[in-house]
Amino acid sequence: MNHRIARKTNALDSLVMGCLIFLIPTLSYGAAAHTGGKIQNNMIADTRTTGGFPGPGISLESASGAQVDNNTIYLAGSYANAIEYRFSDTTGALIRNNLTNKLIAHFDSATGTETTNVTTAQAAWFVDPAASDLHLVSSIANVVNAGTTISGLTTDIDGDARPTGAAYDIGADEFQPDVTAPSVPTGLSATAFSSTQINLLWLASTDASAGGIPATGVSGYRIYRKTGSNAFAQIGTSTAVSYSDTGLTASTAYTYTVAAYDGANNLSAQAPSASATTQAGTSSSSSSSSSSSSSSSSSSSSSSSSSSSSSSSSSSSSSSSSSSSGSSSGGSGGGGAPSDGFLLALASLTAARLCSKRRG
Repeated sequence: MNHRIARKTNALDSLVMGCLIFLIPTLSYGAAAHTGGKIQNNMIADTRTTGGFPGPGISLESASGAQVDNNTIYLAGSYANAIEYRFSDTTGALIRNNLTNKLIAHFDSATGTETTNVTTAQAAWFVDPAASDLHLVSSIANVVNAGTTISGLTTDIDGDARPTGAAYDIGADEFQPDVTAPSVPTGLSATAFSSTQINLLWLASTDASAGGIPATGVSGYRIYRKTGSNAFAQIGTSTAVSYSDTGLTASTAYTYTVAAYDGANNLSAQAPSASATTQAGTSSSSSSSSSSSSSSSSSSSSSSSSSSSSSSSSSSSSSSSSSSSGSSSGGSGGGGAPSDGFLLALASLTAARLCSKRRG
């Protein structure tokens, strides 16, 4: 559906300002003649992606001296232009500080001046395009503080002062920075996991809008730790509602707190603290002593084995000595088989006796 102003009539200085327009993508001055007039601080959205698309969000037709300033237009369909001005009797148009996701175009010899417009807007830049809420969700480079000063235009669509920052913002919304911190995290607990690690858990914070300014949402949490009476110091961040603190000292008490921060870097107050003591660890001197004892035992075993071996060797030597001693005893008649010398002497003595008998 098209919404046209001054269609086939003469009109002077019409004003279209501060409107939220949904599924009505064409505002137009025109066909017969229109002089002057302003279209300022409007949000125009059409999020349909199928069906017919009647045309641009704003169209100037046969309109001279019109001003189109600080409008925000988001069209999801395939039509190429967000703002158009056409026909030769459209002259002297001023088109300034408009934020759109489609082009600004002129046809049929229309003339005008285009100043500091941005035609590359993304849906993610806005709070809710489907509901025609085209307020900015964050400070967009080349949009915030990037516009041209316009005489007489001193507020935005919400009545906020324009400019709020160093210069006019582009579009209907003068961006109001999120200055509200998230809620304080609750339910913080600390649990010793080992002699070197403590695990933290807590409940999520929320980040609500305030005074009509969109919230940027919770981005993460800062983790703080202290020991004894020392002050808290930040040791890390987490985007989850948990954190593991590692590399700690055994049998040591640690105290923790956390704080939430949002997309605008607003920081909440710190949560009530929680403490835990790391588990006791095995001391290195005990291990060393055990190792030393083990080594000593091994040494003793080795010594015992060596002693056994020595004893065995001694036994062998003794046996050998006994054998030698037995042989010697046999030779001297102390036992064992008679020696060759003894048998020879006995034979000689026997022969001598026989000879003596024969002579006698």
